Amino acid sequence: MVDFGPLDKIYWFRFTSGIVAGIFCGILRLTDLPGLTVGIGVYLLSYYLVRYQFQIGLEEVESETRFYTIGLGVYFLSWFTLWVLIHTLSYAGVF
Repeated sequence: MVDFGPLDKIYWFRFTSGIVAGIFCGILRLTDLPGLTVGIGVYLLSYYLVRYQFQIGLEEVESETRFYTIGLGVYFLSWFTLWVLIHTLSYAGVF
């Protein structure tokens, strides 16, 4: 079994959060500002979950800004990709 460090936990949590947020936005057929608001809101919520639920302290992460930036790219890439994919498929009549 692989033992994940605190940075790995944050990264994979944000990746999973992006997938969930993208599916949520796609299924609800959110467009423009409502979808963007959900995406940013879930990302900000993930900060508080990582910081307080997983109890990862500043000593385990180099600085406060690292809490915000770890997994930022993978979150928005996975969220946006799934949002667009599911939204497109739902309008094409697949769902």
